Amino acid sequence: MNRLWNDLKTLWLNAGFYSGLVFITAVGIVFVSVPVFCWMRWVRGRDNGQTTRYLIWLYGRAWARFLSFFVPLRLENCGNKPPKPCIFVPNHQSFFDTYCFGFLPEPDVVFAVR
Repeated sequence: MNRLWNDLKTLWLNAGFYSGLVFITAVGIVFVSVPVFCWMRWVRGRDNGQTTRYLIWLYGRAWARFLSFFVPLRLENCGNKPPKPCIFVPNHQSFFDTYCFGFLPEPDVVFAVR
């Protein structure tokens, strides 16, 4: 019975997690990205790079909120804004490291990847 319960939990986690990912991405693109991009680009006068980084930051924030339903999250030492300029170095233990930049208080972060 314990094995069956673990299999059902794993199935629910995977089904809920990946369907939630697709939902957040689709809704984000249609209802958030396009209007926010237009507003920031033409009303606020931001360039394409700043606007794109802001949208990636919003996507990471949505991911973090959604993930908190499945995995308990604990943030430490995130109350202070970092000095500008500064360098953040992710250790890339998983694919999700990049999305964790959504926890940063500053959305204007540039990524260097290979």
